[in-house]
Amino acid sequence: MKIEGNKITADEGKVFCRKESGEIYANEIYLGKTFFINGIKLDEPHYDVPDDFEEIDMPEDYINL
Repeated sequence: MKIEGNKITADEGKVFCRKESGEIYANEIYLGKTFFINGIKLDEPHYDVPDDFEEIDMPEDYINL
């Protein structure tokens, strides 16, 4: 994982997964305020940190737009 300011980039062939919910994200994320996790509105916004995510192997059916 590469961290540059509020941007995190996964290693080649990896994408990010939110540890708390299992939601799969892209291979590049800009950290900021999150108002929903797993489709549930939070009472207070969560300020994302790199530790909220883990790198996983890119699923075979993943479409990188």
